[in-house]
Amino acid sequence: MIINTEKNNEMNSNNKAVHYTAMILFMITGLFSCQKTDNVLDPTTNRMFRPIALTVTGITTSSAVVGWDAVPGASKYVFEASQDSLSFGNVFVHDTIQADTISKFTHAVTGLNASTGYSVRVCTIAKDPTISVSKFQTNYFVTKSE
Repeated sequence: MIINTEKNNEMNSNNKAVHYTAMILFMITGLFSCQKTDNVLDPTTNRMFRPIALTVTGITTSSAVVGWDAVPGASKYVFEASQDSLSFGNVFVHDTIQADTISKFTHAVTGLNASTGYSVRVCTIAKDPTISVSKFQTNYFVTKSE
């Protein structure tokens, strides 16, 4: 039996080209299907959207930096930290942070214990008092060991 390797190589090249073309078309479609919106609340509940992209960075044995993206229409954010796994039964930080014109907020949490789990959460309070406070966005992290 003789196998034509040239033809097989050509077919593999064509399959790869079709595959990559399809991937590019899907990515382009995804980019144009997402539109920026100015909606600041969930229309089904008359509630502010919760902050997105809640991240915890710079984790050391005794501190961490929590960050989140601004929510349009927010007047302030409520930030809480607790020493547990998302139950918030032991809240040791409860801060109200005024919203301003920046697009990314950060809040340092200090005085933490090494090798310990902590939960953080943030909710949004609207400028308009007739709009309900958002639900909390939460994150969990463990401090580094000594």
